[in-house]
Amino acid sequence: RKRYRQLNGAGPDRFATPIGVALGSNRLFVADAGLGKVFILDRGFETLSTIGGFQRPTGLAFDPNHLRLFVSDTRAHRVEAYDLSGEHEFTLGGRGEQHGQFNYPSHLAFSNERLFVNDTLNFRVQVFDPGGRHLTTFGKHGSGSGHLGQSKGLAVDSDGHVYVADALSNQIQIFDQNGIFLLGFGDGGNGPGSFQMPAGLAIWDDEIYVADSHNRRVQVFRYLPEAR
Repeated sequence: RKRYRQLNGAGPDRFATPIGVALGSNRLFVADAGLGKVFILDRGFETLSTIGGFQRPTGLAFDPNHLRLFVSDTRAHRVEAYDLSGEHEFTLGGRGEQHGQFNYPSHLAFSNERLFVNDTLNFRVQVFDPGGRHLTTFGKHGSGSGHLGQSKGLAVDSDGHVYVADALSNQIQIFDQNGIFLLGFGDGGNGPGSFQMPAGLAIWDDEIYVADSHNRRVQVFRYLPEAR
């Protein structure tokens, strides 16, 4: 409709470093890393509640079946779970390299009853069920196919393929639900299909939106599923 609305804050708080957003159950969730808070807003962008006490909240993901919000607290090396009112439910993680531990977790995605956590400085993605039970881990440090150097955004398409934006290789890597590398696309540059530090990812109706941060643009791609 060629209209937009700008949000400068929530309730009495003005945003300092809004870094993560998620949608679910007619709510908008906003993580502000600078304020150490997550805001829950209604459809009219009125503030319903505020969750505080984070060291640096970044990634957000919403579980529509259990009506649960997941928040990655990057500096605390944890992922926190909350209900729709902002009441705390449980914690995942703590710093470490074992399954279920994190080293600066960042972006999150939720799809097909699975929570995907970008365990950034462990150079891997960890997968959990909705209650926080560890299911699997994939990815490792490196520059080859299926390896992660500086992983950022996470998203999942309609067939359950997991997309990971790797800012160091300027590529989007695609894995199956079991963490098997399928293919990658993109390279360094500023032409169509090339990236300079791809960061956030989102998928809507199998259109893949990539925040091509150093090119100051968003590129859009389409996943073409096989005929069913």
